[in-house]
Amino acid sequence: MRTRLLPAVLLVSAATIVPTLRTEPFPASAWQFRQEVTVPGPGPVRIALPVETLDAARADLSDLRIVDENGAEVAFALERTEPPAVRRRAPESMDETVEDNATVFVLKTGTDDPITGLEIDAGRQDFTSRATVEASEDGTTWRQLGRNLPLYDRGSQLRALHLNLPANSYAFLRLTLDRLGGLHIALQEISLITHPVQADPSEPVAIRIASREATPGETRLTLALPGANLQLAALELTTPEPVFNRPVRLLHRSFQDESIREVTIVQRQLWRSGGHDQAPAAPLAIPVERLAPARELILVVDNGDSPPLALQGVSAQRRPVFAVFYATTAGTHTLYAGNPKATAPQYDVGALAGAPQPPCTAPGPLGPNPAFQPAESLPEIPALGAPLDVAPWSWRRTVRINASGVQQVELDPAVLSRAQDGLGDLRLVSDGRQVPYVIERTSRTRPLAVNATPVPDPARTRVSRWRLALPYSRLPLTRLTARVSTPLFQRTVRLYEDLEDDRGYVSRRWLGEATWSRTPGQRGMSFALNLNQTPETATVWLETDNGDNPAIALDDVSVSCPVTRLLFKCANDGPVFLYYGSARAPAPQYDLSLVGAQLLAADKLLPECGPEEALKTPSLADTIAVAGRGGVLFWAMLGLVVLVLLLVIARLLPKAPPAKGTED
Repeated sequence: MRTRLLPAVLLVSAATIVPTLRTEPFPASAWQFRQEVTVPGPGPVRIALPVETLDAARADLSDLRIVDENGAEVAFALERTEPPAVRRRAPESMDETVEDNATVFVLKTGTDDPITGLEIDAGRQDFTSRATVEASEDGTTWRQLGRNLPLYDRGSQLRALHLNLPANSYAFLRLTLDRLGGLHIALQEISLITHPVQADPSEPVAIRIASREATPGETRLTLALPGANLQLAALELTTPEPVFNRPVRLLHRSFQDESIREVTIVQRQLWRSGGHDQAPAAPLAIPVERLAPARELILVVDNGDSPPLALQGVSAQRRPVFAVFYATTAGTHTLYAGNPKATAPQYDVGALAGAPQPPCTAPGPLGPNPAFQPAESLPEIPALGAPLDVAPWSWRRTVRINASGVQQVELDPAVLSRAQDGLGDLRLVSDGRQVPYVIERTSRTRPLAVNATPVPDPARTRVSRWRLALPYSRLPLTRLTARVSTPLFQRTVRLYEDLEDDRGYVSRRWLGEATWSRTPGQRGMSFALNLNQTPETATVWLETDNGDNPAIALDDVSVSCPVTRLLFKCANDGPVFLYYGSARAPAPQYDLSLVGAQLLAADKLLPECGPEEALKTPSLADTIAVAGRGGVLFWAMLGLVVLVLLLVIARLLPKAPPAKGTED
């Protein structure tokens, strides 16, 4: 088993340094949790840190401390295990054959080590292909391992040059690349990715599926881990589907760029070809080898136009973490965790870095520290900010605070519609002063049902057209979903809206396009269309050209709106109001960006919002600024200004002289 030491700390030497670091008593009141470690005698001690200890500590484990029975701090090292070394090796031989529609490579592997993948080197060649991988024991009889696997190099970050294989020993491998568009693909090298036969230093982790959302576009699972700060080796998914190929992403919520966003931990390809080595009951492994900094992870499977992938279960493997120190005497030592303000210790403990590993010791159960003195939750966050004149705002809602602490409020579609595009006009106000907040932007969506009314176009009899009435204008929609009951069809559908320009003419603004098709035996009846622009109006149109085919039947139409939240700290000592709808308000600048990560990690309360209150009718200037166009009203105002200027100019012009020939 290979291990690595964290760069901040190394092993301690009993021969060169004194293992106890403090003469004064250890300040145990600042740590929330503790657990006892029984030391049998003097010498090196290696503690396997349980999941609950990692969960109680900070993500980088910089708040862990070990104290001996005399109350003195002890220097220690953190040690993380690593996966078995992966070896990239060339095959013993490779033969290439060019066929009419494909290029075929036959590899004689020349190794008995398990092969887990193929690494493709095509040089600077720009190509897109589909790969089929087969295995053989004699080079004559072949069995399929994978089919229609994406393989491409489009430059920049658009590369997929690795093919995962079921871990096994293969004497021969055959790689067939489709010649899409008649392009011949000349590969410079194909490398075998092998794993030496050795024990994998990982252990199972129980994972619970906390929630599941399945749409035509994606399957989204919220995974509840037993603790945070786990070094995940892999996820294992169980599905009965025999053949599929889907991109998957593993996400976690993190504070970045002054807002809370979903960050990708790892992105992989999940596939099953129905080959001999992939039984439907066998779990599919997704390599992770990343730190999971939160208790909650999000697994997103991109379904594309295929039916949602049926996922029955998820499990995981983690890499253990150890704390290693030198004990001068036998007795009970104490491991402390849970101090968000602790700084990383700088121990000079490098002398035993090459020493043999001592036997592993299991600590006692983690429990609350009796000496801990709890402080106010996030005391550095001010309860109230600067005063605010709310006269420029047009709308507000009451936020009902039931208890003091960190609050989480989800913005509903009305707020998203009436607020600025970047939400810079949102304000939380209590007693005339602002309540600082941070915005959490997620990749989750909420469906909103819309009324789809068929509206035939007399000039285009082959076109089916529906008018969709949205609940609000300017909704930041991401997707449209509809149910089509027609058993056999293929149509290109387009979504658009009609906008009136500055001179009163109507122009068409395209919002998205997709190809929907259904074949015999296809179970799914729901189809999706992704929007590439935000509608400016509350009426959009969906249409498709049926050609010479019968019209398709469309129902159960809905749109998806992103889930956006506000996080803030508030006491239960007065009403709080959410103000929005001020086109000229600048984005606020709060100091919460310095403690955004702590705000995200804190336990949150879920207050309710009251009904929407209209404070005033938005001014013409606000309407123009929010909507982004003036239309008839704007040009009416401009015409009035021009008329006034003409009157002023007329008064400034000299008067005409009196006509000649008149007598007094």
